[in-house]
Amino acid sequence: MKTKSIPLAWFITPHGFGHASRSLAVMEQCLAQEQIDYHFHIFTTVPQWFIEGSIGTNHHTYHPLLCDIGLIHQSSLQEDVPASLERLQTFYPISSELIDSVAEQVVAVGCSLVVSDISPMGLLVAETAGIPSVLIENFTWDWIYQ
Repeated sequence: MKTKSIPLAWFITPHGFGHASRSLAVMEQCLAQEQIDYHFHIFTTVPQWFIEGSIGTNHHTYHPLLCDIGLIHQSSLQEDVPASLERLQTFYPISSELIDSVAEQVVAVGCSLVVSDISPMGLLVAETAGIPSVLIENFTWDWIYQ
């Protein structure tokens, strides 16, 4: 019997489904714990149907939010560098009003941790909210953007 409920905020880059797949696999392992009932507050524009196909509908709240840009692609193998630069310039720096607003949401639902799958926004929100954060990554955007 699960005795403790823990809400976690989870920010997932919408750049492809690989980051979401990885995060959902980690969430599935969390849900397999017998003593703790996790509830994930997922901030992303990854389609909700993709998330529900992995962890169902009972263990998360979907918050549609563009939390990262990644790269814009012309095709599955070719990046559109000018379009990516244009989107990045409109997204960064992320407005302090947006960070404050999302941090208030995270605090209001009682999250004790922010997990960020390569989205820097999650780290900024955690810092503003005054709660710990964890970054899941196998690369960072800085060298890709170079």
